Amino acid sequence: MNLVILSDYGLDDAVALAHILGRRSMFGAIDVLAVAGNVSAENSLLNAKKLLSNFDGPTEGVRLVDTSGIAQPWSHLPSIHGEDGMGDLFGIKSLSVPVISYNEWLADADRPFTVLSLGPCTLTLDVIEKTGEHPLVIMGGLTKAEPNYKGYEFNHELDKQAFAQTVRHPHVIATLDTCRAPQFNMIKKRTDGKAVIDRLINRAIELAAARHPDNCYIYDYVAAQYLTSPEKFAAHKVKDPWGNTLNELKVTDGGN
Repeated sequence: MNLVILSDYGLDDAVALAHILGRRSMFGAIDVLAVAGNVSAENSLLNAKKLLSNFDGPTEGVRLVDTSGIAQPWSHLPSIHGEDGMGDLFGIKSLSVPVISYNEWLADADRPFTVLSLGPCTLTLDVIEKTGEHPLVIMGGLTKAEPNYKGYEFNHELDKQAFAQTVRHPHVIATLDTCRAPQFNMIKKRTDGKAVIDRLINRAIELAAARHPDNCYIYDYVAAQYLTSPEKFAAHKVKDPWGNTLNELKVTDGGN
């Protein structure tokens, strides 16, 4: 399976990518589109470089895609993601993965791939419209859970129109309802590990505990776990409060 991952860096995006890269042998080529959302597209690209240059595992076959030339919505949320959007954890080391522009990537996007959309759907929709339908996994939206940003889920709110159009295409989606299952509460799962993913998870827990000491849900991490362990989830069609039909994921075995 080739992957195209749209990440808006966000600690949860960083955890999700570290999870995927930690299971590198499960996937073919991986293209990481650094998109705007939790930070600007420029900062997202910088954070992707930080993560990929510090990752303690193989990154062969990974490319980084610069989308900063495309207008995209974003919002700064330092209490959730740290001042730089990714927890202020890493500096840039020597980067071994190639970096290409979004237009270069589109010109080379003729192979089959699965799309993992972890940010606003602005460029997710553009990818679908310009390259055709592909298996699509989204993190976004809600059905019954309490919203987390201006009455919506964050990725939904930042581009409501793109979200509504994207979910008209075949997809599965990890909504807030999916991700807030008790099994995914990370608040008591701090570790002494020194790996990149451990440091990211620990920082996410630290920032979450400062806001509410009883829960830490790393939303994009859940969507990534669906890709690596799909047998642990089931999907069912539901309507969200705005009339969108979502093929919503639910964990089936405890998520462990």
